[in-house]
Amino acid sequence: MDRRSLSPKQVASALGISESTVKRWCDRGWLPAETTPGGHRRITLQAVLEFIQRRHLRLVRPEVLDLPSTTGKSKLTLRRRRKLLLQALLEGKREAVRRLLFDVLAAGHRPGQLADELIAPVMHRIGELWECQQLEIYRERLACRLLEELVYEWLAKFAGYQTDGQTAVGGTLEGDLYTLPALMVHWVLLENHWHSILLGSNLPAETLCQAIEQHKPRLFWLSISHGEDLDRLAENSRRIFEATTAVGSHFVLGGRAIKRQHLARLWYSSYSPDLRHFEMFLQTLSESRQDSALKEQGEDKTQEARKPPAPQTKGSASGLTAPKPPAENRESSSSSLEEQPPPG
Repeated sequence: MDRRSLSPKQVASALGISESTVKRWCDRGWLPAETTPGGHRRITLQAVLEFIQRRHLRLVRPEVLDLPSTTGKSKLTLRRRRKLLLQALLEGKREAVRRLLFDVLAAGHRPGQLADELIAPVMHRIGELWECQQLEIYRERLACRLLEELVYEWLAKFAGYQTDGQTAVGGTLEGDLYTLPALMVHWVLLENHWHSILLGSNLPAETLCQAIEQHKPRLFWLSISHGEDLDRLAENSRRIFEATTAVGSHFVLGGRAIKRQHLARLWYSSYSPDLRHFEMFLQTLSESRQDSALKEQGEDKTQEARKPPAPQTKGSASGLTAPKPPAENRESSSSSLEEQPPPG
């Protein structure tokens, strides 16, 4: 199976319907598909899962899509999912964790929801057990590593994301060794069609500023999961804010180690307490960019309409010039896992 896309035959087999039906959905634009140079339709798993959710369909043979055989058949509550995920992570049961996560994703829920409503509460509980000396530290690290491996598996096998030209860069500061929160931010960016560059963890502010200067991203984000000295964090945030301002980038700050009372001393363009709010901010940026492009196109047309007609000579063109391409705008600015989506 292609690691990035599926054939209509595979989709049909997974849903228990005819291949011609899937092709008809594609031709009518109901199920997004791309056509290869050879004329074959290819469909991303993400498109299939979103279509299933909108149409309230059911996966008959999820294993055809390389998903666990129980995917889409679970009726577990969110509370029960959390309990099972905690148990599976503590026991190191990779397949059980994979089944739980992929079942949520296959139901059409977004990575941000998965992180905020399932992974974050479970990892918080594991951290509490460690702080109370009821859990060895290696088990917490193994749980993080297992979740990271499964996120990378999903991205490698299924996530055929297309970017819209917007670049985001981010990571964690020196002393912050937590990689899972940064990976989840990276995933949310990909889900929202950003070109995401994940720099990694434990990076000095100086090198983060260098990355900003080199890549000139529209957005730079910083995940703070380790409670470093507030004075040092304030200074680092100031340096990064100045670097982003110099290239016209937005600087988004977030993470569990940031307390509300800290915000007055920190420098940032936007603060996101969780991935749901971060995703809302991303959507605002995209809408702002689209509005700016439409506005500039309209202004170009208005200016051209006000120009006096150019003198015509035999065989000459009309004298009208093509509209300028839209300039990128740099102005700043979901439902629960247990809720049912509206009909498509």
